Amino acid sequence: MQLHEFITKSMEAILVEWEQFTKTLPPGRHMSVIELRDHAEEILEAIAQDMSEHQSDEDQESKSKGSEKNAAFEPSAQKHVSTRLVEGFDFDQIVAEYRALRASVIRLWTDQMQSASMETLYQLTRFNEALDQSLTYVIKAYSEQTEESRQAFVKELRESDERHRSLADLSPDALFVSLEGRYVYANPAAAHLLGAEEPRDIVGLSPFEQLDQDDRPLLQVQMQKVQQDSSASDRVQYCWKRLDDTPVAVEVSAGPVNWGGQAAVQLIARDIGQRKRDEKALQDVAKHKDEFLATLAHELRNPLAPIQSGIDALRLASDGQSTARTLDIMQRQMGHIIRLVDDLLNVSRLNQGKVNLCLKEMDLATAVHNALEANHSILYAENRQVSVSLSTEPLIVMADPVRLTQIIGNLLSNASKFTLADGRIQISTFRTGQQARICVRDNGVGIAPDNINKVFQMFMQIDEARIGGMGIGLALVRNLVNLHGGTVEAHSKGLGEGSEFIVSLPLLQGQAENIPLDSESPSKPTDHKRVFIVDDNKDAAATLAELMTFLGVQVRTTSDGKSALELMDQFQPDLILLDIGMPEMDGCEVARRIRAREYGWTIRIVAVTGWGREADRQRTLEAGFNDHLVKPVSLKDLEKMMAAL
Repeated sequence: MQLHEFITKSMEAILVEWEQFTKTLPPGRHMSVIELRDHAEEILEAIAQDMSEHQSDEDQESKSKGSEKNAAFEPSAQKHVSTRLVEGFDFDQIVAEYRALRASVIRLWTDQMQSASMETLYQLTRFNEALDQSLTYVIKAYSEQTEESRQAFVKELRESDERHRSLADLSPDALFVSLEGRYVYANPAAAHLLGAEEPRDIVGLSPFEQLDQDDRPLLQVQMQKVQQDSSASDRVQYCWKRLDDTPVAVEVSAGPVNWGGQAAVQLIARDIGQRKRDEKALQDVAKHKDEFLATLAHELRNPLAPIQSGIDALRLASDGQSTARTLDIMQRQMGHIIRLVDDLLNVSRLNQGKVNLCLKEMDLATAVHNALEANHSILYAENRQVSVSLSTEPLIVMADPVRLTQIIGNLLSNASKFTLADGRIQISTFRTGQQARICVRDNGVGIAPDNINKVFQMFMQIDEARIGGMGIGLALVRNLVNLHGGTVEAHSKGLGEGSEFIVSLPLLQGQAENIPLDSESPSKPTDHKRVFIVDDNKDAAATLAELMTFLGVQVRTTSDGKSALELMDQFQPDLILLDIGMPEMDGCEVARRIRAREYGWTIRIVAVTGWGREADRQRTLEAGFNDHLVKPVSLKDLEKMMAAL
C-alpha cells in the first residue's frame, strides 16, 4: 500500500496519534489539539494528493511542475496559520504541530510495514518533501499575516497619532512636548500664547527661555518629578515671557509622554491673565466693600457718640422717674444701633478670616455675667422674667473673653427678640463630660422643624417669626464658636413652643487659679484730674465733656490738632481723649508730636474714634496711644479709664 493511500485510509488513526503526540509537547498558550481537527484533514489530504501525483521519480519534470502547481498546500496552510494566530499561537508552536504530524505518520506507517525497502524509503522521503512543502506555505502565510498585522498596527498608530494631533491642534490650552530640554512639538494655542506666527517657530526652543532666572529651578523640579515618577505634576503658576518679551501669567501642569519611543515631558499651559485680573478686581471690590463698611460704621458712630454721652449725662443729672424711663428707652435703642454696627463689621471680618482670638483661661461665669450686664435693658424689657443658673464648679475654658461675651450676648439678644411680653428667658451653665455647656432657653415663638438647620445661616430670616433684624447674630455665634473649637445647637418643639440654644466648648484639663469676675466698680476719680478732649465733631466733644464733668474732672476741649498742641503746655492734662479722623492734622500725628515732647510719655492718650478695624487699632498703637476706644464710649468704659489714672 502506498503511503498516500495509507494516509487517506488511516486518517482517523493518524489524527488520534497526532493528538496524543502533541499532548507530550511543552504546553503552549492555547495548544488545543481538538481544534486542530477543523482543518487537519485538509493538510493531510493536500499531502496525500501531492504524493499521489508523484509516485515515482521517473517523471521528474512532472514532479517539479506538480510541486509548483499544487495549490492545495497554500489554502490549508493559510487557514491553519490564521486560526492559530487568532488563538494566540506563536511561530514555534505552529511548527511544533507539524513536527508532531510528521512523527505520527511515520510511526504508524513503519509499524504497518513488515520490512523496509527502497520503495518504503522513497515513500517516506516523498512524505517529508510534501510536509516540508506544506510547512513552507505555513512560513509564507505566517510572514504575510504578521506583516499585514504589523502594517495594520503601524497604520492604526499613524491614524491614532493624527487623531491626537488633531485634538491637540483644537485644544484651547497650549500644549508643548519637551525632549532633552527642547520643544519638539507645539500646538497652535502654544504659538498664540507665546506670540509666534506658527507652531514650528517654537520647536527647538528651550522651556526655560520663557522664564526668569528665579523661576527656572521651579520648572526644572516640576519636569524632573515627571521623569522620575512617570506621573503628572501639580499645577504651578509662572510668569512667562512671550517672544516679544511681554509677560503673560500661566498655569502649567506637566506629564509623561512617549515621543517616538523616547520618554518626553508634555507641558500644558493655560493663560490665566484674565483670571488674575478678575481675582484682582474681586479683591478690589472686597476691599472697597470693607472700606465702605468701615466708613459707614465710622459715620454712624460719630452721631452716636454725642447721643450716648448725652444719655449718660442726663442719667447722672436727673432724679425724675419719667426722665429715667425715657432714658432707659433711649439707652435700649442706642444698644440696638451699636450692636447693628458691630455685627456689620464682624460679618466682613469673619468672611475674610481676619478675626484673631486673644485666648486666655477663663470661667464661663465671667462671660455670662458680662453678657447679662451688657444686655440688661433688652432682657428685662416688657416685663420678661430672666433666670440664671450657673454651675457650682468653675467651668474653665480657653477663650477670648470679648468674643465669648459676644456669643452669649447674641444668644440672649436673640432670646429677648423672639420672646413676647411677660415671657421667660433662662440661661444656665453646666458640665457634660469634658465639655462646658451654656444653655439659653426661652418660651417665645419657637422654630418650625424645617427651619432648625437654617437659623445659623448668614442673613437668614425665618418667615414665621416676622420680628425683624438682619439675620446676622446667630451666624456670628456659630462662626465664633467654631473658632473656639466648639459647637452650637438649636432645638425647638415647633412654633409657639419656645427654643433652646446650647453652646459646647472644650474644658481645660486643669483649673485656673482664682479667676475673678469682671464685677469691679471703679471709684469715682478725684477733682484734680484733668482730661483734654480733642474732636472735630463739636457736639461729640461737648457732650463727652459734660459727661466727664459729672465724673468730677476738669475738662478742656478743642476741635483740631494744631490748637491741641498749642494748649498742651497750658492745660497739662492727665488724660487725652483724642479723635483720629480730623482734618489737616489727624489724631495719630498729634499723638506722635505729643510723645516727642519732654513730658510726652507721662500723659495717657486714648483714641476715641469711629474707626474700629484691627488695622486702625494697630495704627494707633504704633502712633503711641495707650488705648483705643470705639465710639460711642460707654460710661462704664470712662469710669474704668479714670480709675486707671
